[in-house]
Amino acid sequence: SLLIVVSADDIAVAVPMAFTAAIGYAARRGVIIKGGKYLEGLAKVQIVIVDKTGTVTKGKLKVRDIKAYPEISKEEFLRLSGAVASVSEHPIAKAISNYVKLHKILLDKITEFKEIPGKGIDAVYRGKPVVLGNYNFLSESGVHIGEPQKKEMEVIQRQGFNVTFIGYGGKLLGFFIAADEMRAGIKESIGQLKEMGVNQVVMLTGDDENVAKRISEEAGITEFHANMLPQDKLAYIKKSLKS
Repeated sequence: SLLIVVSADDIAVAVPMAFTAAIGYAARRGVIIKGGKYLEGLAKVQIVIVDKTGTVTKGKLKVRDIKAYPEISKEEFLRLSGAVASVSEHPIAKAISNYVKLHKILLDKITEFKEIPGKGIDAVYRGKPVVLGNYNFLSESGVHIGEPQKKEMEVIQRQGFNVTFIGYGGKLLGFFIAADEMRAGIKESIGQLKEMGVNQVVMLTGDDENVAKRISEEAGITEFHANMLPQDKLAYIKKSLKS
């Protein structure tokens, strides 16, 4: 092979221009690269560590299915649930509201609304107490959840889905099954990373083991670490840089 350089200026201009163009291209797509040396370093990457929410998933919950018990019709179940969920900005409440909107059901207003962080919503609907939230919250609120319903919930949770109950007048009416939506093409992207020479893709998440397992399997990620606080994730990355 023979390389003839007429002027060194061509190379001096072309190299930084290529870096600038690549960094600008990445920035327009939400990827921040601090400089040319980091761009060159990407060719040597063997391990990629990703956060789950917002990276592997959209960070937006979506209702997958519902279970309404015989005490109430599906339409009334959605009307009641939608009314309670509509007053909250919590991701699960917003997912329920979006699901109810798809069914174009006219909602009634609730009164005496109160949201308890990490538990759920306590309100009054047509003169009776209504609670929307997790298993412990409904139990604390005096809503009876039988052993068959509890086992049904445990099976769904082991599959990596979120279960949100709703009770009305002290009775359990049913529950919603929700999950974070996967980003489009994430499995293909993980596959491309491996084809480019990345030996290991690790997912870190604050979610529990069951959720992390389901998401990683759907994305084609073989290693994950669950129940991690932000400082745990940072410590893991620092440890990985040293090894």
